[in-house]
Amino acid sequence: NFKKSFQDRKKISHYLNRIFNIKHYLEFQKKVQQEQPDIIHLQNIFNELSPSILLATKKIPTVMTLHDYHIIQAVFNPLSRNGKPCKKSFCPGCINCVGLPGAIYEKIKRSIHLIFLRKIKKFIAPSNFMKKVIEENSKYRPLTIYNGFYLPRFSPLTNFNRILYSGRLTDDKGVEYLIDAAS
Repeated sequence: NFKKSFQDRKKISHYLNRIFNIKHYLEFQKKVQQEQPDIIHLQNIFNELSPSILLATKKIPTVMTLHDYHIIQAVFNPLSRNGKPCKKSFCPGCINCVGLPGAIYEKIKRSIHLIFLRKIKKFIAPSNFMKKVIEENSKYRPLTIYNGFYLPRFSPLTNFNRILYSGRLTDDKGVEYLIDAAS
């Protein structure tokens, strides 16, 4: 329920649950016990979930595909809200992005999340650029596995009239590059 998700952001429980969500932890623990997987592959667990679910993985090898830069910075994309590059896990620029109360909250949340993230055996980055940014700004060494398909197997498009884009219309998605390339 996307609308309810945004309404919940006005409640303090929303922010506490992003640090440790007991409901999600218990649900995930039950699912792990039922399924008894040999490996767990997680996608983005920072937005609607909480890294608290990692405590339920026990000793099961766990990998996670990264979809943003949350493991190294307070904001989710490599540009801060003022449009300048930000690759630091916590810096004075974070106060500019999220304000002083937000910066304090992010520092506490990040400290707790780093403990949970130790359960991840391997991070996967969908691009070499993301891998490089993560490696330069943390101890993590992700493996690059591209999303989609292997482009060199296909001929360049030279004559087309339409493009379909599926995703958020935000600066970090780079839609302007798609438009420029198409023209």
